[in-house]
Amino acid sequence: MNIESKYSASFTAGALLHAETIALLKYLNDDNISNITEQIKTNTLLKTNSESSRKRIIAEIIKRYYSVNNDVFQLCSKASIDEQKILLFYSCLKTYPLLFDFMFDIVIEKWLSLELIIKSSDMKRFLNKQSSQYPEIDAWSELTHNKISSVSIKILKDAGIYVDKKLTRVNLSPIFLKTFIAWGDPWFLQALLLNKEQRNEILNG
Repeated sequence: MNIESKYSASFTAGALLHAETIALLKYLNDDNISNITEQIKTNTLLKTNSESSRKRIIAEIIKRYYSVNNDVFQLCSKASIDEQKILLFYSCLKTYPLLFDFMFDIVIEKWLSLELIIKSSDMKRFLNKQSSQYPEIDAWSELTHNKISSVSIKILKDAGIYVDKKLTRVNLSPIFLKTFIAWGDPWFLQALLLNKEQRNEILNG
């Protein structure tokens, strides 16, 4: 794969990784992040028997940590479970361009068109469309394409954006949602399926 490749399928190692991230919160700060890999061997916090699985999971959590600011994981320690999942969804969109583009090119467009069902075929259609621009996609196996599709939908479910097989607008406090504006990412409000009026109310409220 070319070093300039934009897309990665590595998020399929564990979707949102909510339970795993919360279990490792004590490492998710600038003082301790360098020590997080000790859990690959000691496994005192993760409920994952396979060392290779722990290695993949921790590698993805490290990527997500460095893709956002330290405040994201500090806030996780004080947030509700629903808020934690949204914070981790935010870190996923910041870490993986493939998920970000899928969200804005397919999911939000379907939401605006009142098409509330997301299928694996939607991700496959997206990958086919993007493959002409990003040749790394063609290098992936059919199994990888299938896993990307299923894990992408699982991330939406875990984040509370796809509930009972329907896209669902996130309902969280404006004070919490203002945090993403403070971090310089007002686009994330649209990723939570808030309409323009709702976004403006949070932006200007």
